[in-house]
Amino acid sequence: MGGANPNPIALDPNNPTSYRADGSMKSLGYKGLLPDLTPNPRFAVTGEQSFGTEDVTGKEMDIPKIIPTTTLNEQTYLQTIPIDQQDRQNPKLMNEIRAKAVDFAKHRIAEGKSVWAQPNEIPAPNPGFRATPNFYGRDVITTGRKENEIERGIRNAEQK
Repeated sequence: MGGANPNPIALDPNNPTSYRADGSMKSLGYKGLLPDLTPNPRFAVTGEQSFGTEDVTGKEMDIPKIIPTTTLNEQTYLQTIPIDQQDRQNPKLMNEIRAKAVDFAKHRIAEGKSVWAQPNEIPAPNPGFRATPNFYGRDVITTGRKENEIERGIRNAEQK
């Protein structure tokens, strides 16, 4: 996962989108801020994507989809496909993502930890991050190497 960022970018406590449905403050996620590459994004970046489940504790709770073991293919899919279309477009992949997230959440809870990324678990920003236009004409934060991988993922997702 790389070195933890000792001073991560803070979310704005005055912005309602900085909070989860349960009222707790969001984090930057296990993979840090990621560009939102969906066709009509609400935000330029995302740190967390979550879903509700009873499979962790028996009670409904939200858990993160993007976890430390999320693969580049899974991450690219979550970044490029709108949340309301993810299940419909690739139910098999979404079931795999959810199963992995549930297992991860169970382990975190068994260790007495939150299911959400804590400030000392967020990767440090890559010093090569830069703003670059993506396929949809928005500026996003990415690196040259990751940019090419994400662009390939977008093209693959659009061809399916």
